[in-house]
Amino acid sequence: MSSPIVPEADGTENLDLPPVEGTTVEFQVRASLDSSGSEASNLTVEPAVEDELMKLSGDGQAILPGGEFDPLLVRALSGGEVVPGASVTFTVPSGDALFPGGVSVVTVTADGLGVASAPVLWAGSGIGPVTVTVTSGDAEPVTFELMVAPEAAEELLKLDGDGQSTYPCQSFPQALAVRALSGGEGVPWAEITFTVSASDAAFFPGGVSVVTVASDGLGVATAPVLTAGAAIGPVTVTVTSGDAEPVTFELMVAPEAADELLKLSGDGQSVLPGEVFARALRVRGLSGGVAGAEVTFTVTPPDAAFFPGGVSVVTVTTDGLGFASAPVLTAGMATEPVTVTVTSGDAEPVMFELTVEPEVAD
Repeated sequence: MSSPIVPEADGTENLDLPPVEGTTVEFQVRASLDSSGSEASNLTVEPAVEDELMKLSGDGQAILPGGEFDPLLVRALSGGEVVPGASVTFTVPSGDALFPGGVSVVTVTADGLGVASAPVLWAGSGIGPVTVTVTSGDAEPVTFELMVAPEAAEELLKLDGDGQSTYPCQSFPQALAVRALSGGEGVPWAEITFTVSASDAAFFPGGVSVVTVASDGLGVATAPVLTAGAAIGPVTVTVTSGDAEPVTFELMVAPEAADELLKLSGDGQSVLPGEVFARALRVRGLSGGVAGAEVTFTVTPPDAAFFPGGVSVVTVTTDGLGFASAPVLTAGMATEPVTVTVTSGDAEPVMFELTVEPEVAD
């Protein structure tokens, strides 16, 4: 195919060649000035090499898990001019999102205006940032910073785990569970935070008192295993999510029940009226060594002896090995036998037999 060239007014001649997209093209140009003959020249036209990528749209967006990001668009340039047919690669180096076919890398061809559009990018179930890097030729890469964000909950509903109790250093039997709601519907992937009121009262795995989990597809969030500390008493776990009204779980670390009491020391001693019994009354609660069991010491008759405060009944808690000692016991003024009965749960009571003896005259 040949086309005649018409000289310009200044005698120069211009040759317009078709655009080249992506590949090298060779042209042969034959020039003839008269009928005496012609000369042929070969011309090689190289495609433009992209030296710049310009982000057009799609950066900075945030969607819910499982959603579809709006298209990511860039323009390929070379020397400030658009590059039709440029090869442009989109890569997801980090974050939970994939292109069709479950791939993290795709290459597309720019259109006639140098614009390249990534195929649909789908968010996974993971909450957090997603980075998409775009490269082409010698151009400096550009990045799109996206986000997979949870929906905000308007309400938290307690489901399971409230009001339960356990023994010291034991796990609570039922997991704490709530449901995140918005407009009465479950909110998937909402961030739910469980916080123990006192860090030593109970703890989650790793010894931490605060954990954050994501709700499932129905909006249900379940805390990991919660283990009681060594102290007896109430435990409060507060659950929060965004602007929703917090809810609280009221739990209890209760003393373990002993199934047997063993007398250790203090039995059979005697003192004069008004004197202190020298050896503390000591028992051990048994059930493999019961820590935190409540043990009660009761004096009979009530006025025969008394504990601090003038009381005849005291309750103490066994230590980590199951040992329990009564506080100081002081004899009354009557000279008579004193019985101290020790009880704990369903264990068989044990008794200390003591004596208040009359003072011997010189």
